[in-house]
Amino acid sequence: MLVAAVLLFLSSTVAVWWLVGQQTLDDVADPDFAVRPWDIPRGVERAVGAGSFVTLAGTVPLFVDWTLTRRMDPVWWSALGPLLGAGAAAAVGHRVVTAEVIGANIGGGFVVLVGMPVVALVGVMGLGRAVQLALRGRRRG
Repeated sequence: MLVAAVLLFLSSTVAVWWLVGQQTLDDVADPDFAVRPWDIPRGVERAVGAGSFVTLAGTVPLFVDWTLTRRMDPVWWSALGPLLGAGAAAAVGHRVVTAEVIGANIGGGFVVLVGMPVVALVGVMGLGRAVQLALRGRRRG
């Protein structure tokens, strides 16, 4: 289940990142960047994005089945949910910070000042909850 949870987190984060795509401007000779986007060939980006969807399509039904059949305690969603949200928000934030702009990237500044602390806080909360649940399970076992 741990491997499936890691795959779910990674594939959902990459899938959101790929779906948002690089934000570019049309016909701008010299765009500004708060942070330059990664130099990933389009074919590689497409393959990684499609692979993340295949992985996501394989892991989501597992977690739904495990939850419905009670093989996974539903309380684990209190750890998985925040982690999935933090990953999705980080993916969107990366695309905002690396967007082409003319002048100041106000959205990028907002992501850095507000988004990053919120993502970090939610991620730490999700990890903390996962550790708490794992320790609780060990004490019972």
